[in-house]
Amino acid sequence: MSKKLFLTLVAAMSLGTVGIITQQPQPVYAQSVYQKIPKSYRGTWHYHGKAIRGSRKLVVRARSIHGSVVGYKGKSLGVHKGKHFVAVFQIAKGKQVGENFVMHRTRYNGKAALRISYDTANVYYTK
Repeated sequence: MSKKLFLTLVAAMSLGTVGIITQQPQPVYAQSVYQKIPKSYRGTWHYHGKAIRGSRKLVVRARSIHGSVVGYKGKSLGVHKGKHFVAVFQIAKGKQVGENFVMHRTRYNGKAALRISYDTANVYYTK
């Protein structure tokens, strides 16, 4: 084997290992969907409007959410944490099969509140 060919192979192999060692971090959407809902979103929230029929409570736990708008628990609950929001959705076999319910922490009438966005509606729940 010639010296030039040998050096070319060594250089190519070293570039390949450098690329493997210095891989870019995974994007945010590549997070696991089996995450816990953050503590600041957990608790019992109450709805004060007239648009929802049935239960006017939203109960958010680490791995479940139940209310008149949304209800998932256990392995059917998918969670995506963003910078200022948490999206919950239904999953099956690790993939999203339902629509997103996006929760934002906010204030409503001077109280801590959750704004839940789905389709084109925004619903406010207070502590």
